[in-house]
Amino acid sequence: HSKHKVGAGKEDFETCEPVFSESNALACEIQNTTNFHRHHALDEHFSFTDMDRYATLCKSLFISSTLG
Repeated sequence: HSKHKVGAGKEDFETCEPVFSESNALACEIQNTTNFHRHHALDEHFSFTDMDRYATLCKSLFISSTLG
């Protein structure tokens, strides 16, 4: 658990909170599905989230490199 790791502070895990908050929105939709469909839905959610974040990062890096 994170509270037992030496040197791990509250700030180290603040980025995790929004990620899991977004995935909690799926709970009502997948609570009555099979394990396969539950895992598939979560995998798709995190894959799309990763793609969106990488796209935003790439766009930011491109804009900052063209302006600087």
